[in-house]
Amino acid sequence: MTIQNIMTGFTSIGGDQLWIRVSGQPTGVPAACVWGPYSYFYVKSGGDVDPQKALAIFLTSKSTNQPVEVAWDTSGAISNFGGYGQTSCMIRKILW
Repeated sequence: MTIQNIMTGFTSIGGDQLWIRVSGQPTGVPAACVWGPYSYFYVKSGGDVDPQKALAIFLTSKSTNQPVEVAWDTSGAISNFGGYGQTSCMIRKILW
């Protein structure tokens, strides 16, 4: 996936989260990740992926225009990023 936006901040399911947004619905991405014309994925603080390391990888990916692959799970909760999007897809691993 090629990252379109990187977002950080408070969401409906907790404190600071790191989000990425990609255009459309890439192959294999479930509808639970899609909101409007974008797919969203988040890194939960205290989850499987260190948010600071993920931020560094995502910023590098975005600035060098290199795609990044993420492994995710759909959680039972829907996380809403202040009206900018919502998703149930939490990043479990980053492959780059």
